Amino acid sequence: MNRMGRSALTLAAAAMVCGVLVGSVSSTEAAFTDPGSVDASFMTVQPVILDFVDLAAGEDYSLGWTSDGQLFSWGFNDRGQLGTGDTQERTIPSQVLFPDPVIIADADAGINTSIALTSVGEVYTWGNSDIGGNTNSPQKVTALVGQTVVGVASGGYFYLAWTSDGKLYSWGTPGGGRLGRGGSADTPELVTAQGTASGFVTTADAGRFYGTAVLDDGTRVTAWGQDHGSASGVTTTGLPSGTVVSGLSAGNNFTFAWSDGGALFAETSGMYTQPTAPAGYVGAQVSIQAFGGSSFYTWRDTGELFAWGENSEGQLGLGDNTDKPSPAPVILPAGATIRGVAAGGDHALITADGGAYSAAGSNDAGQLGSGTLTPRNTFSTPVIVKRWP
Repeated sequence: MNRMGRSALTLAAAAMVCGVLVGSVSSTEAAFTDPGSVDASFMTVQPVILDFVDLAAGEDYSLGWTSDGQLFSWGFNDRGQLGTGDTQERTIPSQVLFPDPVIIADADAGINTSIALTSVGEVYTWGNSDIGGNTNSPQKVTALVGQTVVGVASGGYFYLAWTSDGKLYSWGTPGGGRLGRGGSADTPELVTAQGTASGFVTTADAGRFYGTAVLDDGTRVTAWGQDHGSASGVTTTGLPSGTVVSGLSAGNNFTFAWSDGGALFAETSGMYTQPTAPAGYVGAQVSIQAFGGSSFYTWRDTGELFAWGENSEGQLGLGDNTDKPSPAPVILPAGATIRGVAAGGDHALITADGGAYSAAGSNDAGQLGSGTLTPRNTFSTPVIVKRWP
């Protein structure tokens, strides 16, 4: 639903950034972070550095994956959305364990459903058991075996996956027309809304209760589901002639789209407009919270980050909890330039050059990955992300 920028296949090409730089830890820390797996009175454990290449934020949990294709999760876990084989929430990253040896190239987090794409184009899902046979551990989506999947998204109880030959598949809860088609809900089938099945999909995203896709070399954008024409969908309007859309971020009935030329567009109910904001965008994110206003994040090719909108939990990372009506510059960790943002319900994660991972907003389930339940309202200092072998 909301990861660092939505382009055709950012994946392994994303800039590698160091998640933590920490020294030796005391036995108390080891016992707290990995209860039951070591005898803290006899062992001192050295932490492992995590190099997150990308992040995804669900409603109140988070995913991050490393340069060697390992996937980690943290935060709320009531429906097994962390993929750790249980329903225990975690305040620090825990490795997602797959039934087969895999290298993760992409992943996404929804309300309580997760999806991952491997380096060979296979798809795994887990989380809410009401959706397509999910469990609290990753399960391979066998219906897509044989397809070369290049991108995936998880939204409000549904999934999207698109292939190298431009086909877009959906499955999950069909309510409100969010699958963009008829047919079986539990099995991946082609999205048909507004001729999507006959076009060539270059990228897509799953919002809270709607989906959206870019087709035909970026010159056409379709949407379907809640407030977007139900399963029949709409072809969006308002984009200037000649605009080539390179990425999307879908939230709660609000979508960001950005062009190859660095222009940013905002959509509601099928109509795009161009907000007044600095140019030169290379990515954007919109939050997925169920209530209240949305939070917005955009970043430029110069490495600057801007945020505005709902800020009751400090999720904009501006150092306060006051809503912002217009884009405000975000202070990053010293020496860092932004590389991506993942926006959840009322928390957000960033990665930046210079070895910085940071997070802001609500932390009531440990979704910031800091090892505590303490909220934060700034990105200006890195979050110490701890991982023990």
